[in-house]
This record gives sequence, C-alpha cells and structure tokens, in this order.
Amino acid sequence: MLNYFQPHAARRDSQRRHEWKRHGFRDVAETNWLIYGYGNIGSEVGKRARAFEAHVTGVRRNPTGEENADRMIRPDALYDNLPQMDVVVLAAASNEDNRHIVDARFLAAMKPTSVLVNVGRGALVDEVALLASLDKGRPEQAILDVFETEPLPGDSPLWDHPRVHVSAHASASSPMTGPRGDEVFLRNFRRYVLGDEVELQVRFEKP
Repeated sequence: MLNYFQPHAARRDSQRRHEWKRHGFRDVAETNWLIYGYGNIGSEVGKRARAFEAHVTGVRRNPTGEENADRMIRPDALYDNLPQMDVVVLAAASNEDNRHIVDARFLAAMKPTSVLVNVGRGALVDEVALLASLDKGRPEQAILDVFETEPLPGDSPLWDHPRVHVSAHASASSPMTGPRGDEVFLRNFRRYVLGDEVELQVRFEKP
C-alpha cells in the first residue's frame, strides 16, 4: 500500500530525466480501512495501518471486543460499510460461505478511488467480475498476492491490466518468517508440555 500511495514510478522517471519536480502522494493518515478476516494476519495488518493513523474496521464472524481495531463488525454489516472505505484488505481463509465474496455487487459498493488488497485466498475474489469492474473504474487499483489458480496462468488478463498489481503469493517472503515460526513453535511446545492451551490452533468447526 505504501508503494501504491507514493508515486515511485513518476519520481524515478523525473530522476531519469534529471527533472526537479515534486510529485504529490496519498496520505495513509485518516484513510478508512476495512479488513475482512480479522484473525492473526488481519489483526497484524490493522495494527500497522493504525500506526499510520488510518481508521481500521475489522470484519469477523464473532468479534471478541479485544481486537486491535477502531471498530469491529460482523459480515452481515459489510455492505453498510464498504462505500466509506478507502482500502479493503482480504485476509480471510476461504470456505463455502465466502467463496467469491468479492463479486459484482461487492465491487459496485466500493468507492471509485478505493484499493482492493488480497493477501487471503484467491477464491475470495471472482476474478472475472473484478476485471469487468476495474474496466469501469472501480476500484482504482487491485493489489493481488493470491489467485484462484496458482501459479497465475501466463495468459491471464490480470498480468497486463493497468489497474492490477500482481505478486506471486509472496506476502510471507520475509527473512523474518522463519524465525517468527520458530518462536511460535517453541512457545507452543512449552505450553503443550505444561498442559496449557496452545496458540494459533486451526479450528475446523464453526464457532
């Protein structure tokens, strides 16, 4: 998002031309973010967005009241909130209830100047509907790290669409991913030995 809000391409072009020119940028502060799926990943995204003074609304089936967000809503309130959002981040796992949650209706409810980010699962987005909506100018940009078919086929129109930024399911490709995983394992191993409940359990049943 920071890369998109800052006009790096225009600045590099000015540098290449030896042109002293100021380029405006979008400020993260005071923007409204909706994060669909406010579990471990979504809450970390929210924490970082709030550090830049963005207003974060988390979407979760059963909010606990302890989330690091300005406000929490349930999925049934999604369409009441989408029109006010500048950034919509998908950070949920996919299931039969949310497959293609981002469809034509969802996209039509977004602001024309908004940005859609998917770091959850490709099945959350109807890619055909997304391309059609992007061609109509809504949202302004789609930043996609996950896709229904991976690797993304070479003939996919997503590669060349001017409003789409593609990355190869790489949101966890950080040198800190391994050490963080080691810390979780060691912390959970200690909990297991002591008979305590372990963290980050995968629960297949609906709460």
